[in-house]
Order: sequence, then C-alpha cells, then structure tokens
Amino acid sequence: MKLIRRLLSAFGLLVVGGVSGAFLFQHFNASTEPSQPLARGLPVYPLEADPADFRVFPCTRRTEIEDVFAPCLLVSAGGKRLVFGAPVSQDWRGIGYVDAVLLMNGHPMASGGLIGLRAETWLDGRDGPLLVVAGDVQIESLQAQDTAQSASDAILQVENPLELEFRNAGLRAKPVPVNSVDFKVFDTGDLQVFASSQLTGSGDQLISYRVVYAGESAGIIPCGVADAPKALTALIVMTIENSTLTDRIRKARNARLNAQIAEARRIGTQCPSLQRGADIATTSGATKLIAVTSDPADEPNISFAGDLRILSSDARGVSLLD
Repeated sequence: MKLIRRLLSAFGLLVVGGVSGAFLFQHFNASTEPSQPLARGLPVYPLEADPADFRVFPCTRRTEIEDVFAPCLLVSAGGKRLVFGAPVSQDWRGIGYVDAVLLMNGHPMASGGLIGLRAETWLDGRDGPLLVVAGDVQIESLQAQDTAQSASDAILQVENPLELEFRNAGLRAKPVPVNSVDFKVFDTGDLQVFASSQLTGSGDQLISYRVVYAGESAGIIPCGVADAPKALTALIVMTIENSTLTDRIRKARNARLNAQIAEARRIGTQCPSLQRGADIATTSGATKLIAVTSDPADEPNISFAGDLRILSSDARGVSLLD
C-alpha cells in the first residue's frame, strides 16, 4: 500500500510528461481499427511502412504558421517509419509504430512534444527504448526528462501489467556533434540518414537531415538554415509568406496576444518564403521540391524548373519515387 500511495502521489508528473488521465482513457477505450483516426481532425497514417516506397506525410491535418517553425513529418521508407520534429502542440494519437525520432532543433515549440510521443509509442506496444536523434547540446536535458518519467511509467505499468514492459518505456538518445557534416545517425543498409548541424546565436543547435533510399537523396532543412546539402534529388523545406505573417501579427495585436506576435516575428526572421525555398532547392541540385507551407495558394507564383509539391493534410502524403 505504501508503494501505491507513493506512485499515486507522483501522479502530477503525468501532466508534466504530456500524459493526462483523459489521454489514457481515450487511448485504452478508443476504437482499435487502424484505418480510422482516434479523434476528430487527426491524420490517418498507414500503420506499416511499405518497403517499396519512399513517402513523406504531415503529422497534422492542419498547416498553420506554427507548423512551419515547428514542423512534424513522418517519413516512410525501406519498411521504417521515421518522425522528424516533435512540436509541443502535436497530438500523437494514431501515430503508430515509430523507429526513430529526429529533432531539428532544441526550441521548446519544436521539440517539446517528445515526451508525449514517448508515452504514445510505449502505450502502443513499442518493444524497446525509442531512438531519439538530437543535438549534442540537448542530450543532457533529454536524459533528465526521460528519467523524470520513471514514476509515471511505474503507474502505467501497475495499471496495465500484461500490456506494458517497464524497460521499454524510455529513450535511447543519439547525439549529433556540433558543426557536424553528413554525420550518420540511422542505417539499415538500404536506408540511411545523415545529419548536419550548426549553432545559432542563442546557443541552439539546428540540424538538417539527408535521407537516402532507393537512389533518392532527400534533404530536410528547418527554419534558420540558409543552405541545403548539395547533390540532393529532393528538398523538403518549411516556408511562409510575408503576407501571412503580417495578417497574423495584425490579428494578434487586435486581440493583445503578445505570444503570437513574438512567434510570428520569430518565424518571419528564420523561415524562408516559397520562392526562397525553390532557390535553395535549385542550388542544392534538387529537381523535386516538397514545401510545408500555410500558403498553398502561392504555389503558382514561384519560379522553379523542377517538380513542386505542396505537403498538405492529404493522408496519402507525397512519394519521392514518382
């Protein structure tokens, strides 16, 4: 009884870890049909990666300006499912099995949802620690967050002794050295992922990725990175237009929402326009440009000689092998 009381007294940590009682109730009482979303507005993902395909999906049905600075992408390739980015606002229900999470920076808006993803994948039956690729400057913080979930993990284990294995709950962190170039972070033989990083003036570490599979080399660059790796066949880039930012700032000022004003300004100084994204793709040699943008109407107004795709909430995603 003393053990149970101690566990229950630590229940507040569930909120810190992004796992609430309501979340647990929904998880264990929702429909288990894999082709259906677990809540209104959630994406429907293929729960198994097609080994013959190389495809990228958005993690959300909406694409707002927040998703540009703090994106979340699900890449399915070579039978593996990789998540790039872990936004604090992300609802992970229905994400399914994940082989690795690759963070693009240490900003709380872009990486603060990691503990929620940790919980969801464990509750879904993850059979080992979750591989997390992150900047060297983030690793100590991630390990501290992981350790802080021990009491929460124990409560879930007691509640579901047959479904969960305590040893599988945690994270397995893989650091990316500062100022590294093409540092290999994931390798199954046919599927490889390389990371390149740089420090910002605020001390954060930005990480770009290059995913190689089936003769394709796709770059993923976060806001704040001005150039992409060379010799790419495709580039995935987050873009925003000044007109959208101006409108958001105007509305936020009228409503006196200072946090949204600051966020829009941060996005405006770090995230490229769609045309700038096309220029980066051209310089990198990419003939395919996949843009994550809240301005899909701007697609026809840019100059790009290659194949332009807008990554929307379409559950089919975008194939890199087409």
